[in-house]
Amino acid sequence: MTRREMQMKMEQTRDLIGKVAFTLFREKGFEATTVEEIAAAAEVGARTVYRHYPTKEMLALSGFAKVFEAALEDLGACPASGLIRRRSRQRPRRRP
Repeated sequence: MTRREMQMKMEQTRDLIGKVAFTLFREKGFEATTVEEIAAAAEVGARTVYRHYPTKEMLALSGFAKVFEAALEDLGACPASGLIRRRSRQRPRRRP
């Protein structure tokens, strides 16, 4: 297996773990869901889950990271002459 293929497999496994975890979090709640349950549902070992996500909290936050990354990409695609540019040129107001 090439390095690229291994990297793609790792990304697929990571994505699968995330999807399974969020499904279980929705069904059972965050506190009631264990890493072992996530691993079993994703058909991987608990060590594999921990290799990708050192803590259950990091696993839960990974979904938000993807949303923020997508938002940053969208902002980067905005034309430079938009609202963001006009506001960034304004000087901060001094408070009395």
